[in-house]
Amino acid sequence: MKNRKPEFLHDLNEFLKAYKQGHDIDLLDEFTEDDLRKIAFWMATGSGKTLLMHINYHQFQRYKLFSPDNILLITPNEGLSRQHCEELQKSGIPCRLYAGNIGDTGNLYFYLDGYGKDFTVLNVKQGGVGEQAFQEMIFMANLLSYFQQLLIYEQHQPLARQYNLEKPLWIFVGTTVTGREEESDVIQIVAFFKRLLDDEEWVRTKADEILRGNSGLKDENEGDAFSDSYEFITGSGLNMDDLYKKVFGGRGQFRIHEITNADGEFGLRVGQNDYFGVVNIGDVSAFKKELEKKGISAEPDAVSPSLFDAIKKEGSSIQVIIGSKKFIEGWDTWRVSSMGLLNIGTGQGPQIIQLFGRGVRLKGKDYSPKRSADKGPVKYLEMLHIYFKALLRRRGAPKNQ
Repeated sequence: MKNRKPEFLHDLNEFLKAYKQGHDIDLLDEFTEDDLRKIAFWMATGSGKTLLMHINYHQFQRYKLFSPDNILLITPNEGLSRQHCEELQKSGIPCRLYAGNIGDTGNLYFYLDGYGKDFTVLNVKQGGVGEQAFQEMIFMANLLSYFQQLLIYEQHQPLARQYNLEKPLWIFVGTTVTGREEESDVIQIVAFFKRLLDDEEWVRTKADEILRGNSGLKDENEGDAFSDSYEFITGSGLNMDDLYKKVFGGRGQFRIHEITNADGEFGLRVGQNDYFGVVNIGDVSAFKKELEKKGISAEPDAVSPSLFDAIKKEGSSIQVIIGSKKFIEGWDTWRVSSMGLLNIGTGQGPQIIQLFGRGVRLKGKDYSPKRSADKGPVKYLEMLHIYFKALLRRRGAPKNQ
């Protein structure tokens, strides 16, 4: 753009000419040199926009077309501002947060071209199974798929490091936290986790039904919905000690703590073990009242720092994140491997796409965001499992959505 302006300008105008002819419009003027001051990228989530922006910064600093007093990065919200500030600092770019906010779209081509994680979306028929049994079976299937990924990751850590694959993370995102007419999405998931730790016999029974192909839930071909989904578990048999240790840090009493040093955070743990999960919500008071209705008391923790901020740290004990749509913006991690979308209704497509884009981010071998051709363990670790058709009651969404 600096050394070959006439050639670049000619190419732009040739492109514009063809575009105007192809779309039968004549509203745009030809580009001039004054227009060569802006650059725009339309790219899928996870395809490297942030890195390109950092490269543009260094290009600008090298060529010194002019010397501005400041360079402003404008983001949609404070969460994204904090995220970009962290990323800029990692790239050695000096920056600071402005006091107030003064720069994501996924697309099909990104996936079809082989970029980002592969994904599966659970698609089952409830059939004659009751609503509560349906919810429990879906939740248990989600647990087993996450546990299987943990097993694969721990058994193949050198391979995972070679492909820049991080420890799997299980997330749930709901649309409500303190619903009135229906149970809160987040509260119900917390209650499920409590039961997992309080009732091991129930866990074993439900898990065995799924692993034996007797879940009672059917796929579109009328076969068992989870047939051949857990070959790494069934190959050696389900080890309950392993499940509790790897997912929850062990057996014991389910406890939930309000992290008073972090707004809206609650930690999930077993006994005195490290926290295995974090709940992030907006209305703390209402959430605690809903917990009490379930017979769950939240204990204060005035010592621990933010658990949410520690997710990306090496060796983090956090395995599970539960929260509302705050997760859609203002955070990023390479770890997401299993995703439960709860009570998602119509009109929420853009938010789902945004969240999906964050889930399929892939660092990749040699830092290539393309999926590998590996058919073994890497294939499973480069996979995002989506449990969409609601772990909870489906409201406002067509059955075939």
